[in-house]
Amino acid sequence: MDKDSLRNDIEQFPDSDRRESGEKLGITESGIHYAPKPLGVTYKKILYPATTDLEKRSMFCQKIEAREKEGN
Repeated sequence: MDKDSLRNDIEQFPDSDRRESGEKLGITESGIHYAPKPLGVTYKKILYPATTDLEKRSMFCQKIEAREKEGN
């Protein structure tokens, strides 16, 4: 696997998951699982993918904020 290709893919498509990156680069999902670590790249966890309904995401975030306020 070409590390530069992986780095470029991650920089151009930061929201793509490992499966999508693997398909573009011709690598299995399990093969790409460990590849970013030596490059110093980490994947951030997100509540929802970018393609989901923004209204649902907003409602979810409001619920979290309300529960945090109740706990304080």
